[in-house]
Amino acid sequence: MRRVVMALLATMLGSGLMIGLKSRPIATLATPLAEAPLESGTPGATGPDGQSSVPSQAASPGASVSAGTSTAPGGSAPTTGTSTAPSSRPPTTSAAPPASRTLTGTAVAASGFGSMQVRIVVTNKHIDSISTVRQSNRPGNTANVLTPLALSAQAVPSGSCKTQVSGATYSCEAWKQSLQSAIGQI
Repeated sequence: MRRVVMALLATMLGSGLMIGLKSRPIATLATPLAEAPLESGTPGATGPDGQSSVPSQAASPGASVSAGTSTAPGGSAPTTGTSTAPSSRPPTTSAAPPASRTLTGTAVAASGFGSMQVRIVVTNKHIDSISTVRQSNRPGNTANVLTPLALSAQAVPSGSCKTQVSGATYSCEAWKQSLQSAIGQI
């Protein structure tokens, strides 16, 4: 029985607080209770529609007054609250991130074993990814060996194809030529 009574009291108290907060204008909810709006017509008061009822001549030229603030006698700057004057610093504009482009190299014949063709994705002059569009039928690992080398060098891999990919000299040379044609489009 005691728990039921406590639960009912807590519910009534919570409901009362919610109704009390809901009846206050939104602008005054952000201010502490000590800075609650004064009577209508005084600096910092809000009207029934929630708008500030501060006369425009209450502040001196160049001074700004926000809801919930008051001005010192003589029209000096606000004594509490925050200013609603526009910021003196220019608005910040963020530059759009550089657009990435997809470039496809020419298809190069691998001497009777098919052809090799490479596609690259670049941002500015940085090669983001390399994919092989056409793969010759001599060994299938040519692109798997050369792609990491080209990405780390950000260029066509240097060195002899005979040592880089064993048994795929023609395919390796065709892959490198296709990559060079794609890089030439940057």
